[in-house]
Order: sequence, then structure tokens, then C-alpha cells
Amino acid sequence: MLNVRKPIIIMRILVLHTFLLSIVFAQYDSTYLSYYPLNTGDYRQYQRISTNWEVSPIPEYSYFSTEIIGDSILPNQIQYKTIIHRSIPDTSIVSFSFERIDTSTGNVYGYYAYENKEFLIDSLQMEPGDSSNSSRSGWSESPVTICNEVYEDTVFGQPCLVKDFTDMSWYPGLHYYLATGLGLVSSIIAENWTVQTNLIFAQIDGKVYGTPLNIQTPNRIPVHFKLFQNFPNPFNSGTIIRFESLRPATISLILYDITGKKISSIYEGKVNLGENQYFFDGSEFSSGIYFYVLKSDIFYATKKCILIK
Repeated sequence: MLNVRKPIIIMRILVLHTFLLSIVFAQYDSTYLSYYPLNTGDYRQYQRISTNWEVSPIPEYSYFSTEIIGDSILPNQIQYKTIIHRSIPDTSIVSFSFERIDTSTGNVYGYYAYENKEFLIDSLQMEPGDSSNSSRSGWSESPVTICNEVYEDTVFGQPCLVKDFTDMSWYPGLHYYLATGLGLVSSIIAENWTVQTNLIFAQIDGKVYGTPLNIQTPNRIPVHFKLFQNFPNPFNSGTIIRFESLRPATISLILYDITGKKISSIYEGKVNLGENQYFFDGSEFSSGIYFYVLKSDIFYATKKCILIK
């Protein structure tokens, strides 16, 4: 006689299992895109711990920040988010980077300015045991990244999922961790020299996580200056850069290329109260995207300009 109750019981167990999983994962956004928030205005602070074991077991601590300042269409005609990397506490620019997400595949791409090429940073849909031809460095000719595991954790008091990756393009392997709602929360590479990076503060899509370092972050205090978009923009050879100052001050107005290299010091010195403007002669520079940065002791602002010849 056919036992019809057994498959019914198994089906009920599967339904109950699915229901319980939905309860567990309902407390956080488990979609693959949530592992890599990439919104204009997102700001993060990281702590870097470096130890050169061949010299001393005493670690050295440093800090840096990343901020997404907007969108850029680069020479390959693809639009990316523009990310400024700054050291802390002096907030000087270390570099620019450019990233985008293909929302249909979950692939994260970066742009390597020196070779004008796009490379795969991450594949967010990877599950434990999967691998992809990706690398966070973009330097390897044969990149391979492996997804090791996915686990539940609590970061900044918030429940989340964390994916553990190993980028095999680095020797002996760069381990890094992406958390839902936060992005990159930690990384470590260890051999004779160990470098560990940890997220200590984030402002993502308007939400604040953690406690920021007690420093003056210039671009967060825009009360004494206002930087305008250059005109004309795009420009052929020359353009005017304007800003307003509500008090006399000492400033620097610097031009950088898309690799973060300092190209020109447009002006460094004292300015008067009111509107100030400076002419930039780009006749000796090649076509491309540039960034001009206005900085004082309490202010920091960046805008993009395009030179077309």
C-alpha cells in the first residue's frame, strides 16, 4: 500500500525550513547589491594597522577616508562613481578611484587610469566555493578571487551578513570582508609585513554607523567658503574658477588628474573677503577629466572639470 503521508510530511518540513530561514534573514537586506553600497555622498573612515615583523613587532597606526563625490564619464565612455581617498588627519588627497556596479550581474568594476582600461573588482553574487576573475588591485594579468564563506555577524550594533573573500592576485592572498549595508569592513594581508584595515566610521545613504575620529573634516564645514563650477566647462584651453570667502584666509587651489597626480598649483596664498576668481590656462595639458580642489584650514571642496581640445 502506498504511503502518501511521508511525502506530505517531508513537504511540510521543507516549507517550515524555508519559513524559518525567512525569519532569520528578514532582519537585514541579504540581496547581493547590499554588499557594496555605492552612493554619491557615502563617506567612510578606516584604521590601518601595519607591522613589519622583520623590524619590530610594534604596529604602526594610520587612518584614511574615502568619499564618493559624484559621477564621471571617463575616456572609455563609461560612467563611474568618483571616489576621493584622503589621509587623516591632514585630509590631503592621496588618490582618486573610479567604480561602478552592473546591477544586473552584481559585478563591480574599476577603472585603471594609467592604462585606460576597466577591470573586475568583485562579483557580488559569488557564494562559498565560487571564484571569479576579479581583483581589488587591478594589477594582475591573471586575477582570481575566491568566496570562502558567508556568515551572520553584528557590525556597529547592526545585524548583517558578511562575505569572506580571498584575492589570490596578492601573495600570499588578500583576505577581505564585505558586509550588507556597509561594503568593505575589513581586509588583511599577512607575510613578513602585515597590513590590516578596519572600518571605524561610515555615513552611507544618509545613515551613520560608528563614531568618527575627532578631527576637523574640512569638507564637512562649508560655512566660510563656496566653490563654484568653472566656466566654461567643458573648456578648450582656458577656464575661470570662482569661489566666495566670508573672511580673509590663506588657501590653496590645486589641479589633479584622474590618477590623483598633482598637475598644477593654480593659486596658493591669501585671499580677500568676497568673490575671488582665477584663470586656469590648460593649453599645455592634454584632453581629459581633471579635479580642482580648494582648501583652507577649515574648508575642503572639490569639483570636476573637462578639458577638450
